[in-house]
Amino acid sequence: MTDAMVDLERAVAPSKQELGPVAAECGSKWESTLTGIREDSGTSAITRIRTLYGTLCLLATRQPDQEPPRRLVRAVRTAVREADGATEDPYARMDLFSAAYGALSVAGLYDEAYEFMAREVERSHSPDYIMLALADWAQWEGQASEALSWGHRAWQEAQGPATRFERGTRYVHMLVQLAPEAKVPIEDTTITLFREASEAQDAFFLRTTRSMRRLETYLLEWNMDGVRAPSVARIRAEVMAICDNIAEDGPSRAMCRTFLAKQSWSEAPI
Repeated sequence: MTDAMVDLERAVAPSKQELGPVAAECGSKWESTLTGIREDSGTSAITRIRTLYGTLCLLATRQPDQEPPRRLVRAVRTAVREADGATEDPYARMDLFSAAYGALSVAGLYDEAYEFMAREVERSHSPDYIMLALADWAQWEGQASEALSWGHRAWQEAQGPATRFERGTRYVHMLVQLAPEAKVPIEDTTITLFREASEAQDAFFLRTTRSMRRLETYLLEWNMDGVRAPSVARIRAEVMAICDNIAEDGPSRAMCRTFLAKQSWSEAPI
């Protein structure tokens, strides 16, 4: 809802520098609504964090060059601290993680957001999800080694064949972006992903197929100039051997064999 309100404000603004009266009125009413929800004694701690996130997003839209108000920054700190202490259920904590990460970030409390995520890894029932957020954070900060470390750990600790393939695909993407010269890790990780996935029933279906298409795109971009064609050829050959061992009584084998089937990967552009 908050993101939709921010988009609406931007849509009806007469220019990027100034909000029009309609946008200003809509934003003011929405901000009042968020304040009312936040001050309601029956509002949950996590919802209170989300209302602060919404208010800060609206203010950032109107005043993009100004620091967040200190009273709201303090309120975010307090709300996160209270929710952290009051939330024990592991599924509720995933909701808390998402809310706290967003609110702390938009409040400009970047170090505290990172520290919160790092602590949450140790108690979350889905740590790989948080590890990916930490990897993205480190990449945004220009810390390539730390980003790759978190990305690799997210893949290694993920559970379930579809999730593991998804996390592994993200890790390959990070390697392609941050360490494109790391041919062997990129090759071996890709091949391992297919070897693991081939052991599952309905190996290439829905989520895994979508991840496979993304992985293919990343590798084709990695070899855009044709310099890494030998690496892509090795991946293709190894993956085809894995595909051939998948049972024929389903779509997985045929789907697997479509990976890197395009001929464009083998030649550099003219």
